[in-house]
Amino acid sequence: MPSPRAVRPRTLLRTPFVRIYAVDLHVGRERRTYTVSEFGTRVGVLLFRGSTIALVRQYRLLAKAWTWEIPGGKVEPGESPAKAARREVEEETGWRCGPVKKLVTYMPGMDVIDNRTHIFAAEALERRSAVKPGETHGLRWRSFDRCFEDARKGRQVCGLTVAALLAWRAFHP
Repeated sequence: MPSPRAVRPRTLLRTPFVRIYAVDLHVGRERRTYTVSEFGTRVGVLLFRGSTIALVRQYRLLAKAWTWEIPGGKVEPGESPAKAARREVEEETGWRCGPVKKLVTYMPGMDVIDNRTHIFAAEALERRSAVKPGETHGLRWRSFDRCFEDARKGRQVCGLTVAALLAWRAFHP
């Protein structure tokens, strides 16, 4: 089998949040054009306070609804995923967290979505500040079991949150 070769990447759109580009992939005689959305690396955090986890309220365009999901966001240039996880917790919840423990790293789309994702777990230590303006529109603490059941029944559809719940259930001792 010949080695794949990416040819002629062409940027179609660039914003502060995404770069969309087209690239031709040659594998022997086969040719395909992929349109890739590059969002950069992101993090999500299962923030525990006892047996409850923090959920933040966000409006999500494609869901056409306000949703409750775990805190998370983009890893800034030069920032480690662990540092970004702690920063995002404080920005989106106002809470400071203890050390973050990596649960899993995955890629939500292997062909056309470039968005390596790191999921961490941490304990909430103390309320530090108000939520950073524009970040989230509410915070609530729900039992892990209730959140897991919501995911199982299809009431929780945020991919980041579902992956975090499953990773905790699968990998937590």
